Amino acid sequence: MLASTNVLSTQLLAEFVAVLSAAPDSTSATRVAVERAARALEAEAAVVVGNDGSVTSVGFPLGRIPLDEIADVIAGRRTILDVPGAEGCHTAVTPLGGASPGHLLVARTGEDGLVSTRSASSGASRGCSS
Repeated sequence: MLASTNVLSTQLLAEFVAVLSAAPDSTSATRVAVERAARALEAEAAVVVGNDGSVTSVGFPLGRIPLDEIADVIAGRRTILDVPGAEGCHTAVTPLGGASPGHLLVARTGEDGLVSTRSASSGASRGCSS
């Protein structure tokens, strides 16, 4: 069973990298990465916050991204984030390196799968920073 899981993970990562590579610019690539990370991790929200202050997100209404709360999560001062329609989401954050450093944050309901979400978001961040 483990071998088939590894094959699926490798296939998903390859698809993720292929989609990112096809993006015409870094802004589009970041948007695709956020959407794919949210979908793959079954997250209610996902956010990339660049060290330059740029923010790309899914799961929050336009203009209503809780930037102070997201900053607190990234800084480690909180682990729970309220998302519209899904209060009390557990979060996982991973740093992004490469040409556009920052952080990838995912928020999802329920504690089950949070450890695997942290592992997967870390893998996704490596794809984003390439």
